[in-house]
Amino acid sequence: MQPNLALIETELKQCPRCELWLPLSDFGVCNARADGLNLYDRVCIREKIAAGRQRLREYKASHPQIPADQLTIQPGITSRQLARKMRKLEPEEKVLMAIRCGAQTQRDIQLATRLTKDEVCECLAHLLLWSRDIRTDGTNNPRTYSINEEGQGAKRQPVRLREPRSYGVSTIYSESFVA
Repeated sequence: MQPNLALIETELKQCPRCELWLPLSDFGVCNARADGLNLYDRVCIREKIAAGRQRLREYKASHPQIPADQLTIQPGITSRQLARKMRKLEPEEKVLMAIRCGAQTQRDIQLATRLTKDEVCECLAHLLLWSRDIRTDGTNNPRTYSINEEGQGAKRQPVRLREPRSYGVSTIYSESFVA
């Protein structure tokens, strides 16, 4: 006599990872799936998560972060104090604050402000070229940035409104009509 396959499939489910037929109670809940159960059984899920965490540990070990003591940030200012100061600032203000606190390279500024590389580059370009609040020192790598002190760099002057031109009419004639 052949067992009823419909009955077996409703009480058991196959885990594609270990390929075992297991009772439905061995699978966790997943509302996103049609049957309402996880694809893998609980044991396989645990193994999969543990393997992922191990890979992450290995990745972090092979890609070490720069220790805080190697950053060129002013001594006496902890990273927590710097983060607290920068929390509510605009990106440009964050970059300026980081430079004032001693971050010199683009990498230091990025680590201190927690902005993306693109955001840091955009802010540096604006601060260098338009507002001229900062200057770049040295042409070798890594390029360092510092604050422009008063009188060091030419600040941009605000745009002055010009009087409208008379296009070919001499000012002598325009004054006689006004008077």
